[in-house]
Amino acid sequence: MFRMLGESYNGYVFMLAFLLIVVYLYITEKKFTLLGTDNHKFRDNCTLMIGVFIVYVFQGYIHIGTGTFNVLGVFFAVLFFLLTFHTNQLIIDYFRKANAKNNSK
Repeated sequence: MFRMLGESYNGYVFMLAFLLIVVYLYITEKKFTLLGTDNHKFRDNCTLMIGVFIVYVFQGYIHIGTGTFNVLGVFFAVLFFLLTFHTNQLIIDYFRKANAKNNSK
């Protein structure tokens, strides 16, 4: 996306990424409020921010205009996203068990 827009649009892409992060933080807050726990919220939010920062720096500043795609940067970012995906899977499993108990009664 950075290569398509060029260097002059880095600020717009950064604002879009910031807006998406704010939306993610809001959804995460609602998700953990409904679950009734805050066990992994801080960890998930920090690791997501680090992952987005890695993608932004590697793709936006290091590889912009080079014509190559930085697989290593995206790989490291995905490693940070895995914790969030794991927490979401735990929440899904929790609600499936709760629904199974309610449906069996």
